[in-house]
Amino acid sequence: IVSIRDWELTSEVASSYRSGHVFLVGDAAHRYPPSGGLGLNTGVGDAHNLAWKIAGVIAGWASKALLDSYDRERRPVANHNAAFSLENAMKMLDIFNHAGVFSEPGKQPSLDALRADASQWNSLQASIEDQRVHFDGLALHLGAHYGRSDAPDPFSNELQCAQPGARLPHVWIKRGGERVSSHDLLSAGQFTLLVPEALQVDTTSLPTHWQVRRASEDFDADANALHTLGLQGAFVLVRPDGHIAALLPTTDAWSNTLSSIAQSGIAA
Repeated sequence: IVSIRDWELTSEVASSYRSGHVFLVGDAAHRYPPSGGLGLNTGVGDAHNLAWKIAGVIAGWASKALLDSYDRERRPVANHNAAFSLENAMKMLDIFNHAGVFSEPGKQPSLDALRADASQWNSLQASIEDQRVHFDGLALHLGAHYGRSDAPDPFSNELQCAQPGARLPHVWIKRGGERVSSHDLLSAGQFTLLVPEALQVDTTSLPTHWQVRRASEDFDADANALHTLGLQGAFVLVRPDGHIAALLPTTDAWSNTLSSIAQSGIAA
């Protein structure tokens, strides 16, 4: 044995994600109890948020101030997930208590003994049912909404919305006759401007780090899908990480939007 280190179940989030040119990502930025499986998911989300911003600054089309948005966007997500993981851990301890797991060795009750005590058995069943959010909190995994302070309801069915800061909704569309996801229209290295069929855009005026995808020309979608995507008389600008940067009713708003996004990553 070379060394032994204790592991402590804890929940911690760094007070800042950036110090000069140093950024904290993943376990360096946050530690959770393993309950809920959010540690890795949150860390991947951190890298997903930061990578395109660093790339934009290096390429010269983004202001260095954009890097400040990493802490502003990701730390609230980490705090929400930390609270969720800690709550799940406490619920796990509750079920262990009801099952007698912490009894002295050799004195833990058998399953038959637990069933024989109606009160204890009912408490155990209620504790098991209370674990449901632990495994079904899909909205928390997919519902990160940058710019909104409240945490998603883990049980909510409203996983998707076409709002600045939200992840672009997934809908099924047709591209070249093939059924694909709306996310297949996006680029990991460019902003994507989704254009409704009724609106036109002069691509010569767009930055080189934007790509354009036009409804009915580059992809086909039914009315419900277009509505879900926010393509009802408005342009939808999506960041390289798949989150909506801005909803643009006309091209007149673009000049201010370009400056805002280069600074903060999201424009209202």
